[in-house]
Amino acid sequence: MKQQETIKYCPTTVVNTGQFGDQLILYHAMSKQYYVLTAVGAQAWQLLDGKRSIADIGKILVKHYTVEIDKVQSDLSELFQGLSDFGLVQVVD
Repeated sequence: MKQQETIKYCPTTVVNTGQFGDQLILYHAMSKQYYVLTAVGAQAWQLLDGKRSIADIGKILVKHYTVEIDKVQSDLSELFQGLSDFGLVQVVD
């Protein structure tokens, strides 16, 4: 099993996005469910390309906030796992 920080994710093909202020609205076309990401979650989403790991994304985000890298990576792992559970992102091998 991979360490959480090395996992890479990308959006699934069934998700559509739209910006609403500093929030990002995610729409799952198959389930017809909407999800809302806060400004930080929206920034993380924009970095999901299947090439960057959680650690890579964390290193980018930590430059903009006064928070420890371990906390950022932990929060990202939790966020992406939740998005994966809802079918919004998938793990890239």
